[in-house]
Amino acid sequence: MWSPPALPPGLPPPSAGKAQVVFFRERSRPVWLLDFDIRAGSPEGAVVGSLANGSYFVIEVEPGVHTFFGSEAASDPLVVEAEAGGAYFVMTLLMLSPEGQARANLVPSYGAYFKSLSSVDPLKLLRK
Repeated sequence: MWSPPALPPGLPPPSAGKAQVVFFRERSRPVWLLDFDIRAGSPEGAVVGSLANGSYFVIEVEPGVHTFFGSEAASDPLVVEAEAGGAYFVMTLLMLSPEGQARANLVPSYGAYFKSLSSVDPLKLLRK
């Protein structure tokens, strides 16, 4: 899996023996009013958080393999192979299906990109 660089300033490290996954969504006009649930395990799995336009949230996970889905309609999961002390950044890309349905797809990203978004137009931290 990908291995992001050091944490951006202001983002605390994970607890001892844990890893963290930072989910974020850039500000955008298309489907900006919609929030998207991020699910763990399967497309119908537990919701670990929701992303509004221009927001992010952080979860801590045990080391190991974790699978996340950006929407029930998305067919491609994102797999994170988390290591203790690691920080993994996941960007949500919003897509419109041919039928006009909005879908959230998850893609790996990096701390530097997350930091660049926050320095230009700060993302809003959402509490779970």
